[in-house]
Amino acid sequence: MEAKKPARRHPRLKTYDYSAPGAYFITVCTKDRQPFLAVRRAGCPHPAAAVPPAEPLPAEAVFALTEIGRWTEEAIRRTESAYPGVCILSYVVMPDHWHLLLRLLSPEELAATPETSSRNGGMGASRPTSHDKAASNPERPRRPTVPLIVRAIKQEVTRRAGAPLWQTSFYDHVVRTEQDLQDIEDYIRYNPQSWLEKQTGSASIILTDIQRGNDR
Repeated sequence: MEAKKPARRHPRLKTYDYSAPGAYFITVCTKDRQPFLAVRRAGCPHPAAAVPPAEPLPAEAVFALTEIGRWTEEAIRRTESAYPGVCILSYVVMPDHWHLLLRLLSPEELAATPETSSRNGGMGASRPTSHDKAASNPERPRRPTVPLIVRAIKQEVTRRAGAPLWQTSFYDHVVRTEQDLQDIEDYIRYNPQSWLEKQTGSASIILTDIQRGNDR
């Protein structure tokens, strides 16, 4: 008798409003976890033996982004100009995934936020991107949602690469407390060093539940 295939668990909370104001931690993985976003820099220093080190190695000291990695970073950074009311708090592009911590502002916060030149299109592109279309489309949702933002980033990079790049879905974590926010910010800062420590066999600093990105 053939075993029944287990149902795939949806990573999103079914009843949660993902346009609600607040902070969200997002993880997007490459298709088949292929490490085509970044490569380890030649001569990258071995991480300090102390756990945790006083200051983690910055991502640029550990990785060199590939062309697709640079496109991914550009798409992430364009998000604020494409979607008013979205603030990028932190992000990191790793070899086979990227993390993004963002905040959706409330209508009151958005009304109190002065318009800046950063909302005039951000980094230019030779032709309209998913983000450009979102910014210029009068029928776009008044409040962007987390799935909409992630889809736009993925589509923009896929268009430029001309090939499928990403896992179908993504993982998210709804940030509920200030401590949770601080833990995630620390995790993103330490993520390149943690990756390097695993590669070199030294002790690793890992926030397992946050890394999974699932809201429990």
